[in-house]
Amino acid sequence: MRKCRLALLWGCPLVLVLISTPTWAQDRDKGVIEGTVTNEMGKPVFKAKVHADLIGAHPQSTLYRFEETNENGHFSIDQLGWGEYVVGAMKKEDRYPYQLNKLYVTSALPHVTLTPHEPVAKVQIQFAWKAALLAGRVTDATTGAPLQTTFTLSRKPDSPSETYLTGQFADYKVLLPPDTAIYIEVSADGYKTWYFVGGAITSGRSPLRLGPGETLHLNIALEPDPSTASSKPK
Repeated sequence: MRKCRLALLWGCPLVLVLISTPTWAQDRDKGVIEGTVTNEMGKPVFKAKVHADLIGAHPQSTLYRFEETNENGHFSIDQLGWGEYVVGAMKKEDRYPYQLNKLYVTSALPHVTLTPHEPVAKVQIQFAWKAALLAGRVTDATTGAPLQTTFTLSRKPDSPSETYLTGQFADYKVLLPPDTAIYIEVSADGYKTWYFVGGAITSGRSPLRLGPGETLHLNIALEPDPSTASSKPK
């Protein structure tokens, strides 16, 4: 019997996680992608979530199907239509972000094509590194009240193609690609946008760069914006 559960993940849309027994052998009109997920040391990753993205398809919903790996790191995604797929995985609690997200994507991700003549594809997915972690609390600079915010992460400033948005609670956790310069801004309705400024730069924006597995705790206070009608602290 197929079991389903819903999970809301850090900075991700609502995802549907399916743990099921493959039925592709009973349906020759569909294909299957199977394989294993390993970490940077080559060891199997248990309960990693794997998604096969159909290249060229237009997204019609924020609901995505993920399959979980077993204790041997093995996964199987069945009931797939014919076409070319790119396959990526994630396990955010172990600091492995979603590989198909443009902030973390790598050219090493496997591409496979399913056809009636080749309905089964096998792939090997490896997490190349553990992400860095930026964590802390966002509050109102005047009242100290906690705020829910939106983090904007960019590899390049003012470049939409290099930008990732993620909603966060007051106590936030954001994964960053390691050894990569990332520009960070934090916004909330009724408040002035906060920009990360660090290093030797004393004005304007500057990027944050953290190493693999490194953690930076940073509390952020947002200043109310009197020019907006919703700027009154609650």
